[in-house]
Amino acid sequence: MIQIPYICYSIVVGLLLLRLLGKIAYTACLRRQQRGLDEVARRVVARWMARPWIAEEERLLLPFSRSSVDRMRLAETLSRLISATYGADRTTLQMIVRAYGLERYLLRRARRSRGLRRACCLRLLADLPLGERAMAEVARYRMDRQREVRFAALLVQLAAQPEQMLRLVAEYDEPMRGAEIAEILHLLRRGALPIAYQPLLAASNENLNRIGFALVVQFGIEQAEPELLRLVARTGRVGVRALYVLAALHRPMQRRVVILRIRRLSPAERRSLLRYMVSQEYTAEQLRSLFGAVESPYSERLVASYKRSLVCLKSS
Repeated sequence: MIQIPYICYSIVVGLLLLRLLGKIAYTACLRRQQRGLDEVARRVVARWMARPWIAEEERLLLPFSRSSVDRMRLAETLSRLISATYGADRTTLQMIVRAYGLERYLLRRARRSRGLRRACCLRLLADLPLGERAMAEVARYRMDRQREVRFAALLVQLAAQPEQMLRLVAEYDEPMRGAEIAEILHLLRRGALPIAYQPLLAASNENLNRIGFALVVQFGIEQAEPELLRLVARTGRVGVRALYVLAALHRPMQRRVVILRIRRLSPAERRSLLRYMVSQEYTAEQLRSLFGAVESPYSERLVASYKRSLVCLKSS
């Protein structure tokens, strides 16, 4: 008799567990099916965008309805395609945006959302061709309380007004994070912004300098060495970052301006730079001429350790 409640309890728990496992399996199946549908949709949209010319009266046959869910899926599909291609045809893109009302839809979603959801809508807008009305509405999000929203609004403005890049970034009055610099570089790589490192390095704005540094490192622009040496002499973080960029480009560092700047670094900054230069395969002799005899034993141990790690990696 004592075992009957236990048996009933075990049966109930087993049924609940089976129900839970069934829901998990059903959800996983739906997700696989959705991924398959999204891949088919992506290929269809990619074929339309690859066409050299589309007549205005031609009907767009895309596997999307005009429901809220499908329009968000379409916006995300377009964003992925544009991110993976260079110089996508904007005429076809404008036809798709106009036919599905994506601009109005995303602006409405941004108005009704907050925080990261609003930022997500704005980032999708940054990949689409926008009108003047949309630009005026996006401008107000530059004053949003959420940092992610403010930066997403900046991305929209940069994509829509690339010729105003220097002004727009200079107006962004907070130090950019590494991930934000990477997103602006992404716009540069896919041709949405003009690629010119000289104005960025010559600017007095630190954010513009950092974008210029990232651009120089990304494309290995050794011709930027004179501008970098000029920036090394500047006080603050810009001068220190210029040292790292020169090291990343593997440029000769035995310059008077570089040696003087390294001498002004704090002990912690000197060791951090030394470790980075070891990772960039500068020799112990090169490091000794820059950092002097005080850090010489430390640099020699680092170089020897780094070489041993490389030997171990090659042998494995």
